[in-house]
Parts: sequence; C-alpha cells; structure tokens
Amino acid sequence: MPGPGDIYAIVPEGAVPEGTKIKLAPLAQSDFTTELPPELAFIGAVSLDMGDVVATKELKLSIANPEGSGITPDGQIFVLKQIEVAGRPEYALNNIAHLADGRITTASPPFPGAVASSRYVWVKPMVPMSVTRLYTSTGLLDDIPIDSFGIVYGWNESFRL
Repeated sequence: MPGPGDIYAIVPEGAVPEGTKIKLAPLAQSDFTTELPPELAFIGAVSLDMGDVVATKELKLSIANPEGSGITPDGQIFVLKQIEVAGRPEYALNNIAHLADGRITTASPPFPGAVASSRYVWVKPMVPMSVTRLYTSTGLLDDIPIDSFGIVYGWNESFRL
C-alpha cells in the first residue's frame, strides 16, 4: 500500500479486518520532542494509523533510502517505535531493517514489528552495536506499555532506548 512521500506498508492478507483504513504519513526529525541518543542518526520516520486495530501479522514498512545516507545493504538499521513511559515519549526498539533496491524495509521476525498505530523511526548507528533481548519474570513490566524491550550496546558504553 503506497503512502505519501515514497513510503509503503506491505499488508499481509488477513493481517487486519477487511475495510480497515490504514493511513501512512512521513515524519521529519523535527516532529519528535524526544531527542535520539547521539549514537543514532535519524534516517526517516513514518506515522502508521490504523485506529484501534491491532494486526494479527506484522505490516512491513518501507521508506526510500535518503540520498547521501551512506547506508549499504549490509549496514545496521534499527527501527524504533515511539512509546509513552511514565507520561513521557520514549523510544523502544521495534525492528531492524535492510536496504535493498533503494528502499529500507523492516525485516522482522524476531522483533514484533508494526502491528499497531504508532510512529516508527529508522535510525543508523554511528558506532557498531548489537542487540540483546531481555526476558523478564511475569509481572515485572506489567505497568510499562512496551511490546519490545531491548538494550542496544555501543562500542564503549550502553544506553537504554
């Protein structure tokens, strides 16, 4: 499904109820009030609006590779989802993405991917990073609305998204 600004959502058959309206809108870095960590460079962002519908299968989101991005097909790209924690906007690691044919497209599993309305942000690490998935005992994070919890480790230090 094409959206404005050369963004796309690839919606698998049966992922949302028939007749669900899906709206896509490109976002600029200035549309966000929460700054990204300095180790992450903004590539692009998309607003996905499906109302209150939660997809049963992940929607693949795709943006055009910005001119001069320096992104290569084997480069690291993370997709963050804007969430709210204690009343403040924050970012949660939601997916990874890959460059192919001039487009940067989400690549889960193993991440939950885009299954609900939100703002999704593509970022390029400025230092080599790896992702660790944390599993917690039940109840520990019940009050925090996070569908994915990851810690991204930088070259010399770590930080929480």
